[in-house]
Amino acid sequence: MIGIMLYILYLIITFSIEEYKVSHNIKSLQEFIVQTTQYNKDALERIAYKQSSAYKNMVLKEQQSLKNKWEKVIYLTSQQNYNKYTTESDVMVDDTNQYIIKEYNITDNMNISQKWSYYLFEKSQY
Repeated sequence: MIGIMLYILYLIITFSIEEYKVSHNIKSLQEFIVQTTQYNKDALERIAYKQSSAYKNMVLKEQQSLKNKWEKVIYLTSQQNYNKYTTESDVMVDDTNQYIIKEYNITDNMNISQKWSYYLFEKSQY
């Protein structure tokens, strides 16, 4: 009789442990599903934003270094230094057909990254 009672008690405990494991796995799967759907929703919103014309316009303007009318340009160097390094250095002809030779501009043959390093640190990478 005691053996049967112990066996029934053993079955009750094992079934309750298995039920707990199953319910815990179901809860963790439900949490995973909620997180995955939220991630997918955020990804779809991000894709929709990156396919919008406003985002494409912003990226194109950044690549072409353009600005909108309401945007302001922030100079990391003084305006005078900026103008000094961005002047043209070609030979020009004035109204009296005399050649005017401007001084050579060191930044004429530099790419963008070299120009920025020169403007900011006044170092030439040549």
